Amino acid sequence: MGAGYPPPPPSGSKKSTTSTLVIVIAVVAFCCLGAVGAMFFVGKKVLEVGTSSMQCFANAEVAHTAMLAYAEENGSLPPAENWQDEIRPYYEAAKEEFEADIPDEDGPEFAKDMFRAKPPGVPLSCEFGDDSTAFSYNSEVAGLALEDIEDPAATVLLFEQSTMEYNFASPYSEFDEPQPTFFNDERDWILIFVEEDGDFFESSRSVTID
Repeated sequence: MGAGYPPPPPSGSKKSTTSTLVIVIAVVAFCCLGAVGAMFFVGKKVLEVGTSSMQCFANAEVAHTAMLAYAEENGSLPPAENWQDEIRPYYEAAKEEFEADIPDEDGPEFAKDMFRAKPPGVPLSCEFGDDSTAFSYNSEVAGLALEDIEDPAATVLLFEQSTMEYNFASPYSEFDEPQPTFFNDERDWILIFVEEDGDFFESSRSVTID
C-alpha cells in the first residue's frame, strides 16, 4: 500500500467561531436595546411632563372661569381666606363644561388627562418635571367687584408660586421667588389676569421675576 496523505491541518474550531458570532450579536443587541430603552424612557418622561403642564393650564382656565362666575353672581370676587371653598360649585360646573368635549372612548388616556383639571378640594397644582407649584389667589383683589378693578386686563387674579396649599392666597405685589425650571432651564411664572381675551391658552401671559 502506498503511503497515505497526512490529514490537512485544522482550519479553526467551528464551535469557537460560532461562540464569537453569538457574543458579537449579543453585544450589538444589548447596545441597540439599551439605546431604544433610553429613548423610550426619555420619551415617556417628556410625555408625562407635557401632560402635567397642559393640566396646569386646564386648572387655571377652570379656576378663572369659576372666579368670574362667582363674582358675577355674588357681586364681588371671593374672600381670600377660603376662596377655593367659596368657588367650589362654580369650579365644578366650569370643570364639567370644560371637559365635556373630551371623547369618552377614542384616543389614548394620557391625551384625555391633558385636558382634565384638578378635582375640587385640592391645590391647583402644576408639575413641570421635578418642579411642583400651585396657583395662589391674589389677595389684593379679594372681595372687589369686577367693575371696581381699574384695569382688569393688567390685574393679576391668580399666580403660580411654590406653596402647595389649598385655599392659599397672598398679595401678588409682594411675590418675589426665584424662577422655576422646565427641563433644567429657567422659565417664567404663569400669571392669570382678571380679564383674559379670546382663547385662554393663547392669551394667558407669563412674566420673569427679577
